[in-house]
Amino acid sequence: MQQYGDAAETAPEDGLLLGQTERYVEYDAAGRVVKGQDIKAHSRYEEDVHPNNHTSVWGSWWEGGQWGYACCHQTIKNSYCTGEAGLVAAEAQADQMQLNIERKAEEDKAREENGGNLEVCVMFLFAILHVRHLCSCLTLLLMH
Repeated sequence: MQQYGDAAETAPEDGLLLGQTERYVEYDAAGRVVKGQDIKAHSRYEEDVHPNNHTSVWGSWWEGGQWGYACCHQTIKNSYCTGEAGLVAAEAQADQMQLNIERKAEEDKAREENGGNLEVCVMFLFAILHVRHLCSCLTLLLMH
């Protein structure tokens, strides 16, 4: 009794003893209250849910027109949280992407300065190979 207390010390309400109340509540087919019970409007979405090891909610981070998780900057909604290691990897990937873009721009500039000679040579070789293939096909047709 000392550890758990005595439930008999206070008498329950009369309405609860009989299992009856004076409240009338109507529900619609989806189970929502139609009338009879004043309830606060709730969001249809769960709040403060942190799935897949995330420490922040979806939509707590925004960059470049995309929503994501603030904890790891993931922009895929059901992705697993990579934490600080994911942030470091994403920064390294962005740096590498920038280097690739700069290198590609330099290659394009050098190609323009050379007049595009490499592309002309490659197209000429493909044309020669195509003509040789057509000639061999015509030879085979004439033999039969």
